[in-house]
Amino acid sequence: MEKVYLDLTQEDLEFYYSQKHRIPDYEQFPIRWENDSRKVRSELECIRNISYGEDPLECFDLFPAGTNAPVHIFFHGGYWHSQDKDHFEFPAPAFVKNRITYVCANYPLCPGVSFSEQMHSCRKLLSFLTENIHQYVDAPKGFQLSGHSAGGQIAAMLASTNWIGEGFPTVPQIDSVLALSGVYDLNPILFLEKNKEIRLNQEEVELFSPILLAEKMNAPLNVVVGSNEGNEFIRQAEEFAEKVKSFGLPCENMILEQTNHFSILDHYSSDQSLLWKTFMKPHSGKKRN
Repeated sequence: MEKVYLDLTQEDLEFYYSQKHRIPDYEQFPIRWENDSRKVRSELECIRNISYGEDPLECFDLFPAGTNAPVHIFFHGGYWHSQDKDHFEFPAPAFVKNRITYVCANYPLCPGVSFSEQMHSCRKLLSFLTENIHQYVDAPKGFQLSGHSAGGQIAAMLASTNWIGEGFPTVPQIDSVLALSGVYDLNPILFLEKNKEIRLNQEEVELFSPILLAEKMNAPLNVVVGSNEGNEFIRQAEEFAEKVKSFGLPCENMILEQTNHFSILDHYSSDQSLLWKTFMKPHSGKKRN
């Protein structure tokens, strides 16, 4: 078969960029996430469905952690065309317990919007919070960003945005980025069957692939992937981290052993995990001016 990306055929890419076949009883994960998130919302203070735009999905939930608590913003995965913030609020207790306000973001999904419009919405969210966070909590100026899978790409893309060039009135202060199981070179997505729903095009690949924006990364970056996520996800994480480091920018990367594309969120949601102990601490690297 014809090789379409690096040394891989389309059939290879379908295998490497699909994760469900690697995960025993994978359907139990989203069920647990949804149930645990519902329980968390009933137990913790939560400001629901704060709107940052006109689209119904331009909204977020905020779990306050007290006065002067840092604000941590999470972008969910779902291959840019599925999932919802309401299923990803189960990590909130670990953050609130450690006096970190947890924000779980929604954004419009492809193909209802174009990939470019989706990226613009995510930028709008961060711009909105920069201007309005003090309406909801007393917080420091900067933000911690994180994202899983498609959300990992979003978080990294936001940290490399030219905000003034994109027409935003202020430049958000991003204190750190945690990218979990992300896709940082979007080229292979062009060849997947899923792209019938995502509708990514070559121009968007060049505009929104974090590995092509590595020199512009304006916050300390942490890139994490599970050992059971397959060669392509591990390669993407390692090459992105190395590219950022090649510009002398602060970046750490980790492969979590015996961890798959879904169970990595168990590490993210536990303050006893190696991921938390390594990355949920003040980063020693200096931000780029």
